[in-house]
Amino acid sequence: MSSCILEIAGRVVVRSEGGAPDAEYALFDTSQIELRATELGAVREAGYRTTAGEAAARLATLGLHADLVETVSRAAVPLARTYARGTMAASLAAELEPGDILDGYVFDATSRTYEGLWMNMRSLAADLGIGGAGVSMQAIALAGLLARVPPDAEVALRTLDYMRTRRTGERSYRRPPLQAARGLVQALVDLGASPISLPAGSGATRPAEELARVARERWIAPPRLEKIVTKLEGGGPPSKGPLADPLLWPIEVALSAGETRGIVERLDRVEEARGRHPTIVYLRAKAALLLESEPPQVIAERLMQLAISHSFPELSLLAAQAWIAAGEPALAAPFARDILAASDAPPKIRETATSLLATTTTTQREPDVRATAKLAAAGPSSAPKLRASTMRTESADSYYAAIDLEWRNPPAPSAHARPTARIPLAAMGLIAAGAREVPPVAKTAQMFAVASRLKSPPEAAEALALPVGLDAQILADDAVPTTVADARVLFTLQARELGREYRVRYNVELRTDVVGLELVQNVLRERFPTGSIHSRDEALDARRHGAFLSEMLIRRLGAAWSDIEPSEVAHWTLQISPKVRAWPFARVLRFVQMKGEESDLVSYYLDLEGSADP
Repeated sequence: MSSCILEIAGRVVVRSEGGAPDAEYALFDTSQIELRATELGAVREAGYRTTAGEAAARLATLGLHADLVETVSRAAVPLARTYARGTMAASLAAELEPGDILDGYVFDATSRTYEGLWMNMRSLAADLGIGGAGVSMQAIALAGLLARVPPDAEVALRTLDYMRTRRTGERSYRRPPLQAARGLVQALVDLGASPISLPAGSGATRPAEELARVARERWIAPPRLEKIVTKLEGGGPPSKGPLADPLLWPIEVALSAGETRGIVERLDRVEEARGRHPTIVYLRAKAALLLESEPPQVIAERLMQLAISHSFPELSLLAAQAWIAAGEPALAAPFARDILAASDAPPKIRETATSLLATTTTTQREPDVRATAKLAAAGPSSAPKLRASTMRTESADSYYAAIDLEWRNPPAPSAHARPTARIPLAAMGLIAAGAREVPPVAKTAQMFAVASRLKSPPEAAEALALPVGLDAQILADDAVPTTVADARVLFTLQARELGREYRVRYNVELRTDVVGLELVQNVLRERFPTGSIHSRDEALDARRHGAFLSEMLIRRLGAAWSDIEPSEVAHWTLQISPKVRAWPFARVLRFVQMKGEESDLVSYYLDLEGSADP
């Protein structure tokens, strides 16, 4: 579809789709045409060019002076309640510069109407009931804009794209009818006092980010612009995603402001109307954290499970805040990093995540990097600590930045953290309809009982299903996941690949049970007889076995990733219960380096299983 564009000082102000616009020609004289040779023997109209000062003077001679712009804008503000493109646009109507509320933004050449940036100008023009109302309101908006632009700024109407579809020598210039401008004030006042045919809130909502971007390009005075942009970026409903729901966004805004009165009852009503879904679980968790109705660790674990299959910036931020409230800043860091890695994270949430990450970095205990190769004996609940490795292959150090391991006991649990188990997704009402819902409970025994009933039975590694809500992606074997979702997808695919290799090479079925682990450790002893990893292929092989062990712990014991470092895979942590953690990749590396002479993988799994049971 051909288009025309009006630019002021290089900024696109109006786009006309499907043909030439209307009001924009009032800025130019026919003598200001620009021609261009487009093909052999053909010279076409390319557009019109003038300066902001000349264009503003031309509109003034047509009666569109500053007083009229101010008066018409004031008369239009009350109508924003009905015609605004969304509640955010309506709330800003009185804050805009004169004329901006009437900004046509996009012109539809087929219907000869302007869509409107802040208001539904097509419907407003139709309801005014006077001919040429839309063109006149757009001319007034242009007059208000030009009054703020430097007089020598270039104003250009680019028409070449459209004129290529017309006959050679044809001109697009048409003098627009602006007679309706004189009656606009009274027509707007009368419309506001009469029944309006358009239902309140009609018209497509402009996303807050789009409104903020355009506002920055409209030469708005700095104090006014700061107020507008702050409100748009801090409180505008997202254009898509789980919080775009008009019933849920006001609850999110209230909770973000610390308002909790009546929130639980509002959530009950929404859940009754919409059913229980992840966004409501998120909002209930946010309310519980503010109301202190549940221990922060219980809330954090629930959010960590939810984030595995449903991830959005607000959820990641709340999870990080809940872990910090639970006294576990190390578990908050991965969620803050997820926000910073997300391109769609709102600026305010990104800023908060940056502050949280700085806090977690300063409060976490840094690993000891003493140059020692001595390995201390450790039990299954010990945590790996790395020192610089001498192994440097093509890219194997991307996964195993250190092979020499030391061990230390994990940090003691927070004094105020209660020993509670995480509630799995099914227990939060996130399973298929018909399954019995188990609400959040405070009794540890009941929560463990729910979790144990929902653990997966042994599965064939080659046929492992992806977690609910996640899709298979084409990921390289040497990819380094940066989110929990990416890790689950990649490690599931690598476990499948390992299962397929065992079937083809050894004619056995690798399953997520102790028999499967016995097979794994026998193969590792065979493949790494010297206890060293010498090549990229060997590093990838060890990583596939670590991926299998991680998926087995997640599926059999209900574990969940709580810390994913981008480069040191041995530090990646699975949380099995509030007091039990596991480091599957480090355990595989340790087994390889010790050549199976220490506690084997089967014993490791059985110890974890016993520790995780109530």
